[in-house]
Amino acid sequence: MSQHKILNTSTISGGQKTKKDYITEIREMVLAKQVAQFIPELRLIDVGDFISCIHTERFHHLSELIESAAELRFYPHTMLFAQNASYELDWETTPNILLHMKFSNDGVQTFFQLTMSAEQFGVEIDHCIFDNPADEETNTSAFMNALNNARIQKQRPLAH
Repeated sequence: MSQHKILNTSTISGGQKTKKDYITEIREMVLAKQVAQFIPELRLIDVGDFISCIHTERFHHLSELIESAAELRFYPHTMLFAQNASYELDWETTPNILLHMKFSNDGVQTFFQLTMSAEQFGVEIDHCIFDNPADEETNTSAFMNALNNARIQKQRPLAH
């Protein structure tokens, strides 16, 4: 079963959560729910192919694989590989793949990291850019709508 994992550095270090931390967590949960729709397609790509492409820095090939998987659920050029990736591979654990991704639609750009292993996946938002920035709640609503509008099979609009 896929599981969403949130990594938040301000709370890991023992600090108190701020309003911005909560907003980021909400956005990460919404993003993870949408990304979960194409994780099964990504997992059809052999983990050895991921590792080979990352190790040899064949990011163009990796981009084609990832974006082909994403285009089954999202309109073209909305969910993109951001040309950076890494992997963890040792004798004692299953491989972990880290993909830097970019979501872009309706005036919202979100740069995030997608981490995948055999059992779970996680997303961590690096930053969001809004063409028409407003307060955090309005920006979050715009983010949710942009994600919803990018999906080929749309879900009901999210309430705020």
